[in-house]
Amino acid sequence: LYVAGAFNNVNGSPRTGVVALDPVTGATLPTFSAVANNEVLDMALAGDELYLVGRFNAINGVQREKIARVDATSGALDAGWAPFADAGNANSIAVDPILDRVYVGGFFSGIDGTPNTEFLAAVTRGTGAVLTNFDPLPEGGVYDLYARPGRLYAATGGPGGFVEILDTVTGGRIASLDGDGDLQALAPSGPDVYAGGHHETGLGGGPPSPVARIDGGTDAVDPAFGPDITSVEGFGVWAVLATDTDLWVGGAITGASPVNAVGVARYPATNTDPVDTTAPTDPTALTVDGVSDITVRLSWTPGTDASGVVDHIIERDGVPLGAVRGSTFIDTSVSQTSTYDYVVRAVDLSGNVSGDSNTVSATTLGPLTEITAFPFGSTWTYLDSGPEPDTTWREVGFDDSGWPTGPAELGQGDGDEATVINN
Repeated sequence: LYVAGAFNNVNGSPRTGVVALDPVTGATLPTFSAVANNEVLDMALAGDELYLVGRFNAINGVQREKIARVDATSGALDAGWAPFADAGNANSIAVDPILDRVYVGGFFSGIDGTPNTEFLAAVTRGTGAVLTNFDPLPEGGVYDLYARPGRLYAATGGPGGFVEILDTVTGGRIASLDGDGDLQALAPSGPDVYAGGHHETGLGGGPPSPVARIDGGTDAVDPAFGPDITSVEGFGVWAVLATDTDLWVGGAITGASPVNAVGVARYPATNTDPVDTTAPTDPTALTVDGVSDITVRLSWTPGTDASGVVDHIIERDGVPLGAVRGSTFIDTSVSQTSTYDYVVRAVDLSGNVSGDSNTVSATTLGPLTEITAFPFGSTWTYLDSGPEPDTTWREVGFDDSGWPTGPAELGQGDGDEATVINN
C-alpha cells in the first residue's frame, strides 16, 4: 500500500513524502525508500513503476521538479525519466491504459519550457519527452486526472470549475461540464466516473451537490444522483472512491444527510448492476479507405456490447495509436513510402477487450510532385450559342472541332476578359 502526503515519519521510521506499507498490518516496508523533499500530492502505479507529483524539487537527493518516477519495489529514482514542471506545482498524474504516455496536471506554467503545456501535458512513458501534438488548452489549473481508452477526464479549477473530457491523442475537447466552483477529485466506477469539488449548485446542469456522477456512455451528468452533502464553503469534496459495495466521499464535509457525517461519508454503491466481465464482439471488415503521403484512412464494422457503448483501439504494427468511439480513424503519424499493418479491437466501458479484427496493410505514397494542370491564360474550347448541346459533349471522345476557342479569362461584364462570351 503506497501512501503519499506531507509527513516525515511513519511508524517511528523516517519516511518523507511517500511510504510503502504492508496492506494487512500497516507496517512500514523497509525495502522501499523514496525520499521527497516536499509534499507528494498524487501517485500512479503502472507495473513496477511508481509515478509521483507534488511540490518537491528533489527525490533521493536528486533534482526533480514536481514530477518523478521511482522503482515500485525499492523506491530508487529512475535517472532517465525527468520531465521538468516550470513554476507552480503538479497535482495529479495518470498513466494511459493503452498509449505510451503519461498525463500530468496541476498549476504549473509548462513542462520543459514547451509551449501550450500550461496546467496539463502529456509526456512519453519511455523517455518523459513532451508530446507536442497533445494540446488540450484546459480552462484552468488541474486538480485531478483519470484516463481510460480514448478519454481523459480532467477536474479543473480557475474561472468556476469544469470536468473536461478530452481525446487522449490530441487533447481535443469531447465534452465540457461546468460548475460554479473547483472540481477537485475523480474516481471511476464501472462505466461511470464520479466527480467531487465545491460546485454546490451542481455540475453540468445536475443536482446541487458537491458530488456528481458522469455517465461514461453519454458524457452527461446523471440527473438522478446528488447526495445531500454540506461542506465548508470554498473547500468541498477532495476525495472520492467507488468500490463494488460502497461510495466513499472525503473532504471539508460538515454534514451528510441522513446521518451527520463529518469529514468523510459512506454511501451504498449506487451502481448495482452486475460486474461486467463479458468482452464486446470483435470488429470486422477492417478496410483501408484511402492513403496519401501523410495519412491512412481506416473504417470497420464496429464490435457490439450489451452496454451499447464501445470504443475501438487502433493498433499499427502492434503499437496502439489511440481509441475512438466510432468506426473510422485517420492515422496522421505515418511516413512516406512506408507499409503498415493495422488491426482494431473493441473495448467496453468496464475495460473488457475483444479479439482482433482482420489485419489490413497500407502503403503510403511517396513525396507529392507539384504539377500545373492548366497554365494561366490557357486556351479553352467553348460553346456560347445558347441551349446546352446533347449530353454526349461530356464524353472523352466528343468531337469539339466545331466549337470556337479562346484564351482565359472567359466571361463578360468585368472588362478584364481575354475572351468575351455571349451567354
